[in-house]
Amino acid sequence: MKETAPPPGRTPPKMTNARFRGGAATKLLGTLRGSGTLIGGPGPVAVSYSLDVYESRQMRSGNGTLDGDFAAMVPPEDAPEPAEDDAPVAEPAYRLRLSDGGELGVSLTNIEADGAEFETTGAIPGY
Repeated sequence: MKETAPPPGRTPPKMTNARFRGGAATKLLGTLRGSGTLIGGPGPVAVSYSLDVYESRQMRSGNGTLDGDFAAMVPPEDAPEPAEDDAPVAEPAYRLRLSDGGELGVSLTNIEADGAEFETTGAIPGY
């Protein structure tokens, strides 16, 4: 997955201990890294993951990156972009099995042939 620099004047989440979302402080609790399996879609995908875990208003969430072979999941270049308002909010379509055997539901937010970005708002093992 390609590394991209943050926009000028912005600090990447991994370099800060707190940030603000909608007026509420968001605290970085830690980062989970390891090897695991993404379950769902066209079949299981072996991945390495990095997951930043945050807390805001006593709720925990996370986002991160997955490195692996996602070529079968990349939409064709001429596929129309899905409209955000067209789809109802649903449970995450994928499960990420962590190196310790724990699992969490994830929603993929950006898929490329060699990796993906994801978000989770469910229970995060160890936090």
